[in-house]
Amino acid sequence: MARISGIIARLRTDEFAQAPLITRIETFLATLDLVLDEARSAEDWETVYDQIFSGTLGGVRRAIYQETGLRLEYCDPDTTYKADAMALIEAMRPQLEEYLAGYKRANEALGES
Repeated sequence: MARISGIIARLRTDEFAQAPLITRIETFLATLDLVLDEARSAEDWETVYDQIFSGTLGGVRRAIYQETGLRLEYCDPDTTYKADAMALIEAMRPQLEEYLAGYKRANEALGES
């Protein structure tokens, strides 16, 4: 749990809060990957569940969805911490990746970086 808390700490900084939306989405997804790697090695799915639904990850997730206007729909298996967390993550990741890809395509079309 302490390692996951350390990984997530960067999402609680002023620098993260003030970063552009796209940077926050990229950082959120990268942080999520690190958290999942740690959960797989330590089998600490309860911490991931707590974080993604109500902890720092959950707060960032809700803020991103509110700011983008995206709507997250997924089927909650309501079985284990791992299954519940992964169902949410597996629904969320493609949406956010597509949002990032669309943003980058729009910037390229407009000649921006």
